[in-house]
Amino acid sequence: MTSRSLLHWLWLFVVPLSVAMVIFFTFINPGTPVQGITILWFVTFCPGMSLVPLFQLKHFIIEATLIIAMSLSIDAIVVVISLYSRHWSPFTTLWVLITLCLIGSLLQLRQRLANM
Repeated sequence: MTSRSLLHWLWLFVVPLSVAMVIFFTFINPGTPVQGITILWFVTFCPGMSLVPLFQLKHFIIEATLIIAMSLSIDAIVVVISLYSRHWSPFTTLWVLITLCLIGSLLQLRQRLANM
């Protein structure tokens, strides 16, 4: 295994771990100072981390930049859709992002196992 492959496997496990932390600090134990940091990490990196490796790019810098850009774009798209549909709720928006991240991680896992 190359270091790039190991990095992609690491990303594959960071996303579900981040999802679990967001669920814990938002819905089970809210109000802690860690909640804001966890949600900021999640919305800034996780949507992109769950989808960018599916593109199988070869350059780490391009992947890292695209992860942040794609994450913030996905966040904005989900928020705009919920606002225009008049169903704005921070919790609903967070659940949509969590679902997208988990689906992306499952697709990534399927792709990795198929390439073995």
